[in-house]
Amino acid sequence: KVLLTGQAGLASAIYAINNAGLHRYVEKPWEAEDLNLTVEGLLTQYDLRRALRRYHDRLGRQTRELRALHAVARELSACTDVEQALDLAAEAARRVASAPSAAAVAQTAGALPRWSRAALTGLPSGTLHGVESLLSEARRRAVTTLPERPPAGLRDVPLVHGKDLLGLILLADAPEPGDDTRDFLS
Repeated sequence: KVLLTGQAGLASAIYAINNAGLHRYVEKPWEAEDLNLTVEGLLTQYDLRRALRRYHDRLGRQTRELRALHAVARELSACTDVEQALDLAAEAARRVASAPSAAAVAQTAGALPRWSRAALTGLPSGTLHGVESLLSEARRRAVTTLPERPPAGLRDVPLVHGKDLLGLILLADAPEPGDDTRDFLS
């Protein structure tokens, strides 16, 4: 709210400032340039407040994600079984991405792909084999992204270490994760 004075006296202007929630007060005689600068200043303040709110929200989300990552890391440190580690990674990814379900697959050089247990019961075998062939092709080409999209309804997040594609997290029926979420999950 901007008050442009007219015939009002000082007492009326002070009352308006104190009771109307004004952001700016421009005294008479005023020029159009003064009003333009006032509006530009208010728009800048609005943009800065909005950016600060977005930054604060992002920081809060990253804090929650880091706490979740720390909890998963503690659980992973006690794992001795690859499938159990993949189960923990898939469950953490499901929570972070707000997906109804998630699966994880890992593959090392010369070995068969290893899946999280949830994937073995929740995904059709044709889907498993299709994802495995995409993963193998990406590893053969030494790239960190799949050569094509996974089957419909699945979102893939590559698990990359250095320049090596180690596996994938698959999110079922989930919206496309944002860059921050992808980085976190990877």
